[in-house]
Amino acid sequence: MSSLRGKSPPDWLETFPELAGITEPAWRRALDTARLVDLPAGHAIYQDGESCETFILILAGTVKVEKVSPSGQEITLYHLHPGQICELTTSCLMSSKCYHANATTETAVRAAMIPKAEFQLALAESASFRHYIYATVEQAMADLVTLLETVITEPMGQRLAHYLLEQARSENPLIRTHYQIATELGTAREVISRLLKEF
Repeated sequence: MSSLRGKSPPDWLETFPELAGITEPAWRRALDTARLVDLPAGHAIYQDGESCETFILILAGTVKVEKVSPSGQEITLYHLHPGQICELTTSCLMSSKCYHANATTETAVRAAMIPKAEFQLALAESASFRHYIYATVEQAMADLVTLLETVITEPMGQRLAHYLLEQARSENPLIRTHYQIATELGTAREVISRLLKEF
């Protein structure tokens, strides 16, 4: 981990062009407190029920955010890629509530972390930063509603076919276990195995 000091935006902020253009003092002070962290694959950033203490900006690698039901069934809520913030973490920081899912690194990840107090001060005093945060969280909520509607209304066979086609565009051949696919789609491994056999 390393402290980032200086009045001009740090080089890593180029991953977030909208934030790099904000010059308001409260946001620049928050940047002065940021730490760069390198996390290995499989690292738990936040777990369900934990308090959120840092605002996280993903600079490299991918993070999976998932929810596990009391019965043990998992569903992937979203993935984080370079240039993205964790909207659920941000929401928790804004409300001082606990994290309501699990955030785990899928690959090695480099991220910048800003302490909760500095995030909240920047949110209160920087109109541009506040606009960025509100717009990002609003889009995330819309995406989660779309996910919920899809889970409720779209047949699993159709969802599976769509998932396979989408993933194959960036990874061919596609290498996934039935369990991994089930987690992405919020269903049981047995359901995926049956549908793949039918396909």
